[in-house]
Amino acid sequence: MKVYYPIVLDNNFVFEPENFDDYFSLSNGEYDKIRENNGVNFKRCVNSEDFFGDFTWCDNTTVLLMKSSLTQNTAFLGYNFLPVQNDLEYKVICPPILDCLDFKKSKITYLPNTDTILSIKKYVFKKNSIPKESLFFKIKGLKTSPVFCTETLRNFYENNKLSGLQFKEV
Repeated sequence: MKVYYPIVLDNNFVFEPENFDDYFSLSNGEYDKIRENNGVNFKRCVNSEDFFGDFTWCDNTTVLLMKSSLTQNTAFLGYNFLPVQNDLEYKVICPPILDCLDFKKSKITYLPNTDTILSIKKYVFKKNSIPKESLFFKIKGLKTSPVFCTETLRNFYENNKLSGLQFKEV
């Protein structure tokens, strides 16, 4: 199965949390805190007046937002979506966190004398660790894993002529 890094197009909206607590919750996947607060308050940081994509980012590519209308599609059954305050037409996707990265085979740069990851130059995924029906996921064991997507999502995206993303194979 091919894995992709979804990249938001330059002419799309990008959102960021209004306050540090919301940012911290999103980065670390503490979705229960977001639910308790009845959603996340976002401010718009990048704007294009004539383009509204179906997907966009917040908090520097670790949390993906998706237009609310898409969440009704059967392809997204079983995924959790969190509300976004300010009456925006997006919802936060809560991707599952999978134990899928082979840390020994991946090319990882660590902070000297620590187990703190500075960068990952090559991702090697464990065989059969990503379910075939998965669309999105994050990597277990990373403090702030980016959102990854599968070939299944890429095909869904292209077949439905959605907008807002391009895909880079990992």
